[in-house]
Amino acid sequence: MLTATKAWALSHLLANGMLADVLLFGAFLAWAVIDRISAGKRPQTLIRGAPLSIRNDVIAVVGGLLIYAFFISWAHVRLFGVAPMAIPADDPHRGRVRQPRRHLPGLAIHT
Repeated sequence: MLTATKAWALSHLLANGMLADVLLFGAFLAWAVIDRISAGKRPQTLIRGAPLSIRNDVIAVVGGLLIYAFFISWAHVRLFGVAPMAIPADDPHRGRVRQPRRHLPGLAIHT
């Protein structure tokens, strides 16, 4: 989870350069790095989880892929106004991406 958080934060830092973005995603990246370092220094304890089963793995992988596809194809644009992937010119949703109306130093306001 920490590796995924670091990859997510780093990719967003590379794609966004405004002050608010750097503070938000930089904080997530710093937290993940610090948490990973501290995890190595904590004593290991046995945590009981779900029973080992291929069924549990399939549920996790299929559920994760469905949520990922939903977020990439619909939710990211609707929630944040930014398409996370290139949109083909013939896409019917192309004109629906919200753009910032005003720019303040270090802050983009979406409506």
